[in-house]
This record gives sequence, C-alpha cells and structure tokens, in this order.
Amino acid sequence: MKHCASLLVVLSVAVLVASCASTRTLEPGQVDYSAVGGTLTAVEAAPFNTVARATLDAMQALQLKPMERDRDGFQVSIVGETVFGSVSQSHEVRVWVTRLTDATTQLEMRIVGRRDEGRLTALHSEIRKRLGS
Repeated sequence: MKHCASLLVVLSVAVLVASCASTRTLEPGQVDYSAVGGTLTAVEAAPFNTVARATLDAMQALQLKPMERDRDGFQVSIVGETVFGSVSQSHEVRVWVTRLTDATTQLEMRIVGRRDEGRLTALHSEIRKRLGS
C-alpha cells in the first residue's frame, strides 16, 4: 500500500510538471507544438484582425475551406477541413486566433482526430508568409 501511495505522488508530480510546461508563455515569433494534444501554438507580432485575415487567406490557399465561427473583439474560431490518405478521410482543422495585446496575437491550431505536426507547421508557414514574417 505504501508503494502505491509513493507511485501516486510521483505520477501526480509528473502530470503537474507536464501541464505547467505546456502552458508556458510564448514571446512573439515563438512556436510550440504539443504532441500530447496535437496542438501548435504560436504568438505573432501583429494585430488580431490582421492575423485573423491572414489565417483565413492561408487556409483558403491550402484548400481547407475555412469558415469563421464565434468571433468577438478578442477571439475568432476558424474551422476548415483537410483530406488524408487514399480513403479520403476528412478531418476538421480548427484554428483559434486570440488577441493578447494591441500588437500581439496568439494562434492555436489542431487537426481533430489526428496529430500531424507537419500539416500544422505548413499552415503556420502560410499564415506567416501573409503576415510578412
């Protein structure tokens, strides 16, 4: 029983450390990919509306059929669709654009049901290209 309690403490600490590491604050220009959740997070040195427009344009250029959902003055959710493999399985691509300050904006993106860092990195590169970064 004592061994189980020790193991539980060790596991709890490991989960706490992992969750703290994944919520670190990024500076403009920095990118972080979490393999656990399949989420790419980046902070851009550009205003919210500029990043939102660049995201829509980039998703359109990659033929992801983007649709804007749930927009307010601080966050917009953009949903698109991508097709994988010869079976033509479609997966939803979600991007959350969040205003941090007047001059910085955070992007969070993931592909629902699939972890694909390469495709998310390609989308982020297209967004940055439109931002002139």
